[in-house]
Amino acid sequence: DALRVLAARYRDRLATLPDDAYPAFAYTATVGRARHAVRARVLAASRPQAIAALDAIAAGAPAEPDDGELTELPRAVVDLPHYPWERRRYAIVPAGGAQTPSRRLTTV
Repeated sequence: DALRVLAARYRDRLATLPDDAYPAFAYTATVGRARHAVRARVLAASRPQAIAALDAIAAGAPAEPDDGELTELPRAVVDLPHYPWERRRYAIVPAGGAQTPSRRLTTV
């Protein structure tokens, strides 16, 4: 489910960008993100093709095999949505809700 949510968020973000920002989007999505156990590959030559592919992933459509070639894209970066689950915090919050910054441990 997280993969579908992330694909929908990427699709929505890509829909707001101009066509000439697609190479930066693709580069950022490829190298600027953490690797997860479940992934999807989108091979698209244009922003509209990428939007359609992300829409299919978000809808849970089965993937079609593709042996396409990847070409070098300009190395630019754009702001992309984060992984949907990373907002969860697992730190213990003291009563009253205030969080105390951790203290640095010093070794002698």
